[in-house]
Amino acid sequence: MDVLALLKRSHSLRELDYYCSEEPDSEWSSNIATQVSHPYLDSVKFGVVKADYDQAWLHFLNLLTLKGIHSLTVKGSSPQAVPITWVQSISQLVLRSGCQLKHLDLLNLENSFTSELDLLHLFSLIPEVTHLSFCVSCSDCTFTDLFFTSLTIATTTAEILLPNLAELSIDIREDVEGAKNTVPKSSLPRADTVVSMAESRRDQESAFDAGLIGHRRSVASLQVFTFRLTSLRYGRRLIKPKKLRWKVDTRSESRILALKEAGMGITVQGT
Repeated sequence: MDVLALLKRSHSLRELDYYCSEEPDSEWSSNIATQVSHPYLDSVKFGVVKADYDQAWLHFLNLLTLKGIHSLTVKGSSPQAVPITWVQSISQLVLRSGCQLKHLDLLNLENSFTSELDLLHLFSLIPEVTHLSFCVSCSDCTFTDLFFTSLTIATTTAEILLPNLAELSIDIREDVEGAKNTVPKSSLPRADTVVSMAESRRDQESAFDAGLIGHRRSVASLQVFTFRLTSLRYGRRLIKPKKLRWKVDTRSESRILALKEAGMGITVQGT
């Protein structure tokens, strides 16, 4: 299927749900293909099934300009085979399109991140996002307290990242069985820092009354937050990590319970 040709002739298309199980057209997978602009496409779910074609389908993403897109799901063939330029290409798509992305899912792309700074840069480009989910490989990506302190809303916070965020899901994964890298690249975020971010993004009126923030800010309330450590094994099964060690301390557990009682759907899962 020549999906570029489809986009060129289907000007009224609003949704594209396409999982690539075959080699892409040789013309547009080379550098001679031209950009395709589609102003009305609102939702794109895009995945690569076979690892051999990741790079070619990445080029497909680089050919698109989607001014009207609000929802984007990108799924790589496997965490190990994904080209490291996926996140860069998604950032360029946002800049090129001038779109207002509201929903972003990054699946099987964890090896695209080498640092939390890659993610924070992307997030700075999408302030309208309300729903966000992604995975991080702890052996390939530096993922520390910095990520959560950057998302924490404080009295002194000049520029708020993701001010409209309502749902956030983060998976920290150890490498699949048999991989060479078996230890985290950096120290993992502390439970206290993770929970502080969630507290700062609860309903602003309630957070102010509880003394968690100095004054009310014009930001959305974080309604659902999931942070868990998992291991991806062959066969796509998520199981309890064998090598990662991360615990939620007693005080953090009490604060999580308080957030649940205040109405937040929060899950912070250690090992």
